Amino acid sequence: MAPPARVAAARIGAMSAAPASVLVVVSYYDARPRQELDALLHDLATVDAGWPFATLVVVNQDAAAPTPIAGGPQGLRVLHRANGGYNIGAWQHGFAASLGHDVYVFLQHECRVRRPGWLAPFVRRLQQPGVGLVGERLNPAWASPW
Repeated sequence: MAPPARVAAARIGAMSAAPASVLVVVSYYDARPRQELDALLHDLATVDAGWPFATLVVVNQDAAAPTPIAGGPQGLRVLHRANGGYNIGAWQHGFAASLGHDVYVFLQHECRVRRPGWLAPFVRRLQQPGVGLVGERLNPAWASPW
Protein backbone atom coordinates (compact mmCIF):
# COMPACT_ATOMS: atom_id res chain seq x y z
CA MET A 1 0.00 0.00 0.00
CA ALA A 2 1.32 3.45 -0.90
CA PRO A 3 1.86 6.01 1.86
CA PRO A 4 -0.90 8.61 2.26
CA ALA A 5 -0.76 11.52 -0.17
CA ARG A 6 0.54 14.78 1.20
CA VAL A 7 -0.12 18.42 0.39
CA ALA A 8 1.80 21.47 1.56
CA ALA A 9 1.86 25.10 0.50
CA ALA A 10 4.64 27.63 1.02
CA ARG A 11 4.83 31.40 0.64
CA ILE A 12 8.00 32.96 -0.70
CA GLY A 13 8.64 36.48 0.64
CA ALA A 14 6.02 39.09 1.45
CA MET A 15 2.76 38.99 -0.47
CA SER A 16 1.41 42.10 -2.12
CA ALA A 17 -2.20 43.23 -2.08
CA ALA A 18 -2.56 41.87 -5.62
CA PRO A 19 -3.76 38.30 -6.07
CA ALA A 20 -0.94 35.84 -5.38
CA SER A 21 0.72 33.99 -8.24
CA VAL A 22 0.32 30.30 -7.41
CA LEU A 23 2.17 27.31 -8.86
CA VAL A 24 0.94 23.78 -8.11
CA VAL A 25 3.91 21.39 -8.33
CA VAL A 26 2.97 17.71 -8.67
CA SER A 27 5.57 14.99 -8.11
CA TYR A 28 5.18 11.78 -10.10
CA TYR A 29 7.39 8.67 -10.16
CA ASP A 30 7.14 7.11 -13.61
CA ALA A 31 7.37 3.52 -12.29
CA ARG A 32 3.92 3.99 -10.76
CA PRO A 33 0.69 3.53 -12.75
CA ARG A 34 -0.55 6.63 -14.54
CA GLN A 35 -4.21 6.40 -13.46
CA GLU A 36 -3.77 8.41 -10.24
CA LEU A 37 -1.79 11.15 -11.97
CA ASP A 38 -4.33 11.33 -14.78
CA ALA A 39 -7.18 11.56 -12.24
CA LEU A 40 -5.43 14.39 -10.37
CA LEU A 41 -4.71 16.29 -13.60
CA HIS A 42 -8.36 15.88 -14.59
CA ASP A 43 -9.42 17.25 -11.18
CA LEU A 44 -7.05 20.22 -11.51
CA ALA A 45 -8.47 20.98 -14.96
CA THR A 46 -12.16 20.65 -14.07
CA VAL A 47 -12.71 21.54 -10.39
CA ASP A 48 -12.78 25.26 -9.60
CA ALA A 49 -9.90 25.84 -7.17
CA GLY A 50 -11.20 29.18 -5.96
CA TRP A 51 -7.89 30.79 -6.96
CA PRO A 52 -6.03 30.93 -10.30
CA PHE A 53 -2.93 28.76 -10.56
CA ALA A 54 -0.41 27.27 -12.96
CA THR A 55 0.52 23.58 -12.90
CA LEU A 56 3.88 21.85 -13.17
CA VAL A 57 4.39 18.07 -13.10
CA VAL A 58 7.91 16.94 -12.18
CA VAL A 59 8.54 13.35 -13.24
CA ASN A 60 11.03 11.34 -11.20
CA GLN A 61 12.17 9.33 -14.19
CA ASP A 62 13.18 5.70 -13.90
CA ALA A 63 12.25 4.74 -17.47
CA ALA A 64 14.80 5.06 -20.28
CA ALA A 65 12.63 7.49 -22.25
CA PRO A 66 10.70 10.47 -20.83
CA THR A 67 7.10 9.70 -19.91
CA PRO A 68 4.76 11.77 -22.09
CA ILE A 69 2.24 13.68 -19.96
CA ALA A 70 -0.72 15.24 -21.75
CA GLY A 71 -4.08 16.61 -20.77
CA GLY A 72 -4.66 18.31 -17.46
CA PRO A 73 -5.01 22.04 -16.88
CA GLN A 74 -4.39 24.50 -19.69
CA GLY A 75 -0.73 25.52 -19.82
CA LEU A 76 0.46 22.36 -18.02
CA ARG A 77 4.26 22.20 -17.89
CA VAL A 78 6.24 18.99 -17.42
CA LEU A 79 9.85 18.54 -16.29
CA HIS A 80 11.75 15.24 -16.17
CA ARG A 81 14.60 14.49 -13.78
CA ALA A 82 16.62 11.49 -12.69
CA ASN A 83 14.83 9.50 -10.01
CA GLY A 84 16.48 10.62 -6.79
CA GLY A 85 15.35 12.46 -3.71
CA TYR A 86 11.82 11.11 -3.88
CA ASN A 87 8.93 13.64 -3.83
CA ILE A 88 10.96 16.30 -2.03
CA GLY A 89 13.60 16.15 -4.76
CA ALA A 90 10.93 16.59 -7.43
CA TRP A 91 9.32 19.50 -5.59
CA GLN A 92 12.67 21.23 -5.07
CA HIS A 93 13.50 20.74 -8.76
CA GLY A 94 10.15 22.25 -9.76
CA PHE A 95 10.56 25.16 -7.36
CA ALA A 96 14.10 25.93 -8.55
CA ALA A 97 13.00 25.80 -12.20
CA SER A 98 9.99 28.06 -11.61
CA LEU A 99 11.07 30.95 -9.40
CA GLY A 100 8.88 34.04 -9.33
CA HIS A 101 5.61 32.76 -7.88
CA ASP A 102 4.28 33.98 -4.53
CA VAL A 103 2.90 30.61 -3.45
CA TYR A 104 3.99 27.05 -4.23
CA VAL A 105 1.63 24.15 -3.56
CA PHE A 106 3.30 20.73 -3.47
CA LEU A 107 1.18 17.66 -4.26
CA GLN A 108 1.92 13.99 -4.72
CA HIS A 109 0.35 12.42 -7.80
CA GLU A 110 -1.94 10.32 -5.55
CA CYS A 111 -3.80 13.43 -4.33
CA ARG A 112 -7.35 14.09 -5.46
CA VAL A 113 -9.36 17.31 -5.42
CA ARG A 114 -12.35 16.65 -3.20
CA ARG A 115 -14.36 19.86 -3.55
CA PRO A 116 -14.48 23.24 -5.30
CA GLY A 117 -12.55 26.04 -3.67
CA TRP A 118 -9.81 23.72 -2.40
CA LEU A 119 -6.88 26.09 -3.10
CA ALA A 120 -8.21 29.39 -1.75
CA PRO A 121 -7.94 28.45 1.98
CA PHE A 122 -4.23 27.64 1.57
CA VAL A 123 -3.53 30.97 -0.17
CA ARG A 124 -5.62 33.00 2.29
CA ARG A 125 -3.85 31.42 5.26
CA LEU A 126 -0.47 32.15 3.69
CA GLN A 127 -1.45 35.82 3.35
CA GLN A 128 -1.62 36.16 7.12
CA PRO A 129 1.42 37.77 8.78
CA GLY A 130 3.95 35.31 10.14
CA VAL A 131 2.70 32.34 8.09
CA GLY A 132 5.10 30.85 5.57
CA LEU A 133 4.14 27.18 5.35
CA VAL A 134 0.73 25.49 5.47
CA GLY A 135 0.26 21.75 5.29
CA GLU A 136 -2.29 19.03 5.61
CA ARG A 137 -1.92 15.56 6.99
CA LEU A 138 -4.31 12.70 7.16
CA ASN A 139 -5.56 12.15 10.67
CA PRO A 140 -8.24 9.53 11.33
CA ALA A 141 -9.41 11.47 14.42
CA TRP A 142 -10.24 14.49 12.23
CA ALA A 143 -13.37 13.89 10.17
CA SER A 144 -13.26 17.16 8.18
CA PRO A 145 -11.13 16.88 5.01
CA TRP A 146 -10.52 20.02 2.95
